[in-house]
Amino acid sequence: MSSPTIIEGTVMHVTTSTPFTTTAGAAADPTTVHLAWSIAGGEVTELTYSGGSSGTNTIIKAATGSYYADIITEGLPGLWTLSWTGISTNGSVSVVYEWEQLVTPRAVPITL
Repeated sequence: MSSPTIIEGTVMHVTTSTPFTTTAGAAADPTTVHLAWSIAGGEVTELTYSGGSSGTNTIIKAATGSYYADIITEGLPGLWTLSWTGISTNGSVSVVYEWEQLVTPRAVPITL
């Protein structure tokens, strides 16, 4: 997953890099989809897919097995550790994608 620098205060668009799949390799929707993150090793924040179709800080289903979320970064600079997890009740889908993303502090204008 590509990790361009994000400036604090912008919305970070986070996607599953590849679809969740069954053990046979077919795209599939897990029973439960989670997106979790922490900033600089701090408290973990977690979203759970609930069938939403729009909004920030909400997991959205883009296609079978593919999900995204737009996360607000206002006031949250630092090194983020993020992960997607999909869990199926029968165990056929259980994938974790984990990566780090730097959110840099917004520049403060200097007045003379």
